[in-house]
Amino acid sequence: MNKKQTLHLIFHSFVWIGAVFLLGAASQPPIDPPDGSLVLSMANPAAIYCEELGYTYTTFSAPTGDYSICRFPDGSQCDAWDFLEGQCAPDFSLCTRLGYTVEQRRDGDNEFSPEYAVCVDHDGTVIADMSILTDLISKMAPCETGDNHALSLSFDPQSYVVTHGVTPITIPSSFDWRNHNGTNWITPVRDQRECGACWAFSALAAAEAAFNIESGNPDLDINLSEQYLVSDCNPLGSCCGGDEYVAMRYLRDYGVPDDACMPYIDGVSCGCEGYCTEDCTYNNGLNICSDTTCSNRCTDWSSRLVKIDSIERVPSDAATIKQYIVQKGPVAAAYGLGASQFGGHWDGDVYRCTNDNDANHAVLIVGYNDAGGYWIAKNSWGTSYQDNGFFKIGYGECFIERYVHSVQAYAENALLLNTPPDQQTYTEGQTVAFAWTPQEDAEYYGEVTGGPPGTTSFGWQDNPNANLTLPAGYAYTWRVKAREGEQESEWSASRSFTIQPAAPGALAQAPTEPGSIKLTWLDNSQAEEGFRIYRDDALLTTLPSNLTSYTDTSPQAGVPHSYTIEAFRGTIVSTRSSAVTASTGFSGANTAAVNGSVVLPSRPTAPDASWVMELTVTLNVAGQSGSGTTFTAATDQNGKFTINAAPGTYDIRVKGANTLSALIRNVTLKSGQNTLQVGTLLAGDSNTDDYVTAVDFSILSAAYGACEGTAGYDYRADFNGDRCVSAIDFSLLASNYGKGGES
Repeated sequence: MNKKQTLHLIFHSFVWIGAVFLLGAASQPPIDPPDGSLVLSMANPAAIYCEELGYTYTTFSAPTGDYSICRFPDGSQCDAWDFLEGQCAPDFSLCTRLGYTVEQRRDGDNEFSPEYAVCVDHDGTVIADMSILTDLISKMAPCETGDNHALSLSFDPQSYVVTHGVTPITIPSSFDWRNHNGTNWITPVRDQRECGACWAFSALAAAEAAFNIESGNPDLDINLSEQYLVSDCNPLGSCCGGDEYVAMRYLRDYGVPDDACMPYIDGVSCGCEGYCTEDCTYNNGLNICSDTTCSNRCTDWSSRLVKIDSIERVPSDAATIKQYIVQKGPVAAAYGLGASQFGGHWDGDVYRCTNDNDANHAVLIVGYNDAGGYWIAKNSWGTSYQDNGFFKIGYGECFIERYVHSVQAYAENALLLNTPPDQQTYTEGQTVAFAWTPQEDAEYYGEVTGGPPGTTSFGWQDNPNANLTLPAGYAYTWRVKAREGEQESEWSASRSFTIQPAAPGALAQAPTEPGSIKLTWLDNSQAEEGFRIYRDDALLTTLPSNLTSYTDTSPQAGVPHSYTIEAFRGTIVSTRSSAVTASTGFSGANTAAVNGSVVLPSRPTAPDASWVMELTVTLNVAGQSGSGTTFTAATDQNGKFTINAAPGTYDIRVKGANTLSALIRNVTLKSGQNTLQVGTLLAGDSNTDDYVTAVDFSILSAAYGACEGTAGYDYRADFNGDRCVSAIDFSLLASNYGKGGES
């Protein structure tokens, strides 16, 4: 055993003692682990498998939950769980690397999923389960089995006092918070990746569901920051494990901000395989490490803290657990994951164990089914695991009923803001409608900051809503507090929104002198500091707010140019005006008319309105780099477009408003009519940088589920042109993720 491993074992044996010492030195008093605490530390096996083989594991967040892929050296990719189970990319599997072939099995003999992959030699002999060859179970748990057992203190389930309890009622034989009265009350499934943070995901998932249920709003879906718990903000847990109960106590006593304040990034470069890796940003030497420190949280974190009201240890019998689930909501639980330690296996689609004496992984129980004899659990391994991220585990098995906690999130302790959504954008003159979850017998006071000097306030008032029309050109923050009698609540978490100036209108070309182009427009804003004019999508000039016309004296002769204009105040800008195409004109004998066509994916058969798209067409002299000549055109309902250019031989680049560019080389344009077939334009570039990246996923995620005319709709994420942002658009973007325009 080398020196680092020896130190690891010594330090890990005292991880709770060292963590308590560190917390005692912080500004907050320590939370001691309770008698009977567990070290829950299992990472996502699909993430471990992908990264162990040297490939890239990438997670995308969508309204339905986290979805992850494994990307291979040749640029191809497949769903990470499908890859682990041998359903895709066999050429990149461990079996192929070892000289074997991959086959799938569904006999229940795998601890992770009913369907799994085995390696088979040339004569058909099964060598081993692929996850066994990878030694996934030990790589998922940063603590060795002996260490984990030493920290799993024995306890008497009856020694836990139930604070509130439940009065037994008649309950149904099956129940599921994913479909209670036709509504899903559970927040989206997350992916913890390579980090052993299941304890944090379980605790916060319970709190998030409790807020949905308590508020009566299944769409509230506050997203609390697991990263806050995994970092040194809470030094009693990390990627190397923790305890769901300790996480709940921290949430109750100190609070945790939203995920936007401190986004989850662990499990990317920071791992704990045996000991904290050198890539970790934070490592206290006690096997507690993270990719972040508490200093990475947002500057207004203290105003964004969310707390729960109370925690209850649920008695370890199935009947009582069911009562808690039905009457109070989902409960956090722990179970034993693994074949060698717990005899974990699958009976059909139900996980079972032969050894129920310990636990190493935390989940959220969202329902049950008496006929099938199982609990329904939410995991933190992404939406492609089992049933959209959920799985079944047998009654009375795998320790699942012996370490169960329920949380209560009463509105008295946290006002929950409903509208406007965080980071919403409004246009000058629009009324901002504020609303929050009401509390019984309370009155409310709200404040809005960030506009002109001073703070705008509303209340005290009885109604849990307010309507304000505020000056444009500012980014605002708002929050609310409540009082009942003389007692006031704390401020709610803050939300932000922006009011942009009204866009200039009626942009048009006016009569002008030869060789120049004059533009005129209407000033629709009372808030702008000036205007910016764009020619062919590049900034042409900035003008003061008192002008409503401009003459471009440097257009390219005979080349149609596309002009747009926006109003701005500081960093807040309006939307762009509609484009106007203007030209100084060609001489007829020296004009190459280009009749082009493109193919746009996932659209109805042309002609159809969804085929209409704005294009940017750039002509460079063949074989030469440079800015070239850029035209703005629009396809018709058949995907056809036209431009007029000077004759010559060009490399022609065509880019749609939210597509990657296509490049056609060595195209000779002659005077008169020319035909140009571009081919398929790949979708997904919502921010027009000619790459499909996480930024584009973020834009799509924010607009997901919205249609034109409804709040949140963003045409940039509507890749199939059907005026709605849906799963089709998600699929188009995912299929092109990581790609760039042709070069």
